[in-house]
Amino acid sequence: MSSEEHTSDAPPAHVDPPTHPDIRRVGAPPLLPDRTPSEAEMEGTLAGRDRLAAAAFDISMRTGHPSPLDVLSRAEQPPIIPGYDIVAELARGGMGVVYSARDLVLEREVAIKTLLPGMATRAELLAQFVREAKITARLQHPGVPPIHAIGTLPDGRPFLVMKLIRGRTLQEEIENCDRQHDLPRLVGVFEQICQTVGYAHSLGIIHRDLKPLNIMVGAFGEVQVMDWGLAREVRGVRRDLPDDLPLDMTRKGGPPTPTTGSTRIGRAKGTSSFMPPEQARGDWDSVDARADVFTLGGVLCTILTGRPPYTGPNGQAILGLAVEGNLDGAFERLDASGADPELISLAKRCLSPEAADRPGTGKVVAEAVAAYRSSVEERARRAATESAVSAARLEEAAHGHALAYCTLASALQDKGDLPAAIEAYHEALRLNPNFAPAYANLGVALHDTGDLPGAIAAYRVAIDLDPTDPKVHSNLGIALREAGNVAGAITELKQVVELDPENPEAHFDLGNLLQAVGNLDGAIDRFEEARFLAPENSTVHLHLAVAYLLKKRTDDALESAREVIALNPLDPNADTAHAVLLLAQGDTFRGKAALGEAVRHDPARWEGVFRQLFPDAPLPSRPLDL
Repeated sequence: MSSEEHTSDAPPAHVDPPTHPDIRRVGAPPLLPDRTPSEAEMEGTLAGRDRLAAAAFDISMRTGHPSPLDVLSRAEQPPIIPGYDIVAELARGGMGVVYSARDLVLEREVAIKTLLPGMATRAELLAQFVREAKITARLQHPGVPPIHAIGTLPDGRPFLVMKLIRGRTLQEEIENCDRQHDLPRLVGVFEQICQTVGYAHSLGIIHRDLKPLNIMVGAFGEVQVMDWGLAREVRGVRRDLPDDLPLDMTRKGGPPTPTTGSTRIGRAKGTSSFMPPEQARGDWDSVDARADVFTLGGVLCTILTGRPPYTGPNGQAILGLAVEGNLDGAFERLDASGADPELISLAKRCLSPEAADRPGTGKVVAEAVAAYRSSVEERARRAATESAVSAARLEEAAHGHALAYCTLASALQDKGDLPAAIEAYHEALRLNPNFAPAYANLGVALHDTGDLPGAIAAYRVAIDLDPTDPKVHSNLGIALREAGNVAGAITELKQVVELDPENPEAHFDLGNLLQAVGNLDGAIDRFEEARFLAPENSTVHLHLAVAYLLKKRTDDALESAREVIALNPLDPNADTAHAVLLLAQGDTFRGKAALGEAVRHDPARWEGVFRQLFPDAPLPSRPLDL
C-alpha cells in the first residue's frame, strides 16, 4: 500500500519502531458498540498495535510465512480472483492488504494488493490506489517491481498483481553490514538506485519518499525501488492521475521514529529525516527531480554513516531541521566516516539545502557514482599492475629468461599496453622458441587487438607444442568462429570437450554452435550434458528449452522452462522462459510477444530463434505494449 500518512503539524505522542516500506500498520480493532473510546485511549491502543504490527510483519518478511497478527486480524475471506490462487495473507495496513498468490497461467509466484473491505466507497483512496498502480506500471525498468495486471473485485475494490519481492531492505543491509568490508557492494547498490530514479526522472516522475526502507536488495544483487505511493509527475501531468489529496482527506496517525521519521501527507509529504527543505515546507511548486536527488544524498549519507541526514529526539525536532535545511550534524558525520573524499563530496552536493546547488537528476548522480567506482577499480588495477611489472622486471634482470618476459608481458597486458605486451611475448619466444604458454598468451594479446589471423596462427603453434591445453583450443575456437569458420570452431570445441569433459561451459558453447548450423539433435545432446554437470545453471536450462521447442518436443520444453523459473524467478532468463512456456502451451500470440521482448533486450542471443519460429514476422524495434 502507499506510505504511512501523517499531518506534519501533529505533535508526537509516542515512538514507533521502524516499519516495512510497503505495509505500514495493522488496522485498528473494531470499536465496541456500547461506547466510543476516548482520543487518549485510541492513541494508546494504536501505539501498542503499531509496535506489535511492526514486529509481526518483520517476522513475516524474514520467514516468508504469514504474520502472526494476520491470523488474529483477518476478518474476511481472501478475494477470489480468476486466474490466481491466493496462497496466504502476507500483511495488511490501515487501508490495504497484500497476499501472496500463484499465477495459474504462467505458474509463478506473484503479489496481489487490494484495499481493505469497505474502502471502495472512499473515492480519494480509490484514486490514490489507481494512480500508484498506473505510475508504477509506466516505469518499465529492472529497478521497479513490474505490475502484471490491474482489475476490480466484485465489491468495487481495485486490485493489482505485481512481482513478489523477496529480500532485505537496504536499511537492514546497512544495519547488519561490516561497513569497511561491505561499502563497495553498498555503493554498487546505490548506483543501481540512482539509475532507477534517473529513469523515472526521464519520464517526468519523481518519487518523493526515497529512503533505505523503500529499497529492496535481493540475494542475487537485484535492487528494487519500492513504494511509489507519493510519486507525482512534474511535467505533462495526466488528468486521470490525481496528484495530491486534500488535507482533510489525510489519515491521522502516530508520530515518526526519532531516527528515521515516517511518511507524511498533508503540509509535508515524505519522510522527515530525508526531506529536502522545500518538501518539508510543503512548497510543492519548487519540488522537482532535485528533491529526489536530496533524498538520494540522504540514502548515501546513511550508507556512509549508518544514520539519516536529520536525527533528533522526536518527529517535530526532525521536521524542524528539515524545514531549516540544517545539515550540520549530517556533514560532521560524513567528515568523520572515513569514506573516500569523492563519496563524501557527492553526498554533500546532493544534500545541498538549495536545490540549485544539487545535481539535476538521478542520472547525473548515477554517472558520478559510476565514475567514482571506475576510478577505484583503476587505482586498484594500476597498483596491482605496477607491482607485477616491478616484480617481472626484477626477475628479468636476475634471470633474463622467457618466463620473466611472459610475466612482464602479462602485467603489461593487464595494464592495457598491448603493443608492449606483444613485444615482450616475442622477446620470450626469442629466448625460448618452444615455449607454448608464450604462444598461447601472444594469441590472446593479438586477439584483443583485433588481429584474428595472427591470433589464430599463434594459437595453432601453441597447440602444436602442447595439444593438451583445453583453454587454447577454446580460444582458437572462439577466434575461428569470429573469423566465420564455424566448422573449424566446432572441431576445436569438440576437442575441448574431449580434453575437459567435466566442463559444462565447453558443452554449452558447443551446443550453441551446433544449434546455429541446424544440428538440433547434437545441440540437445550437448545442452543435456551441460545440464547434468551444472543443474543450477538457469541459462543452460533455458537454451535447452528453446532447442526442445525448435525440435517440437513440447513436453520437454515445458519442463525445462519451468525449471528456469523455479531456479530463480528474478533471473532475466525467467522472462524468456515464460515465452517458451506460452509457445509450448499453444499460446502463440502472447508467446510471440514475450519472445519479441527478449529479442529487443538481447538481439544477438534471441534474434535467430525468433526468426526460426516466426520467419515472416518483423523483429520488434521498440518496447512492446504490455
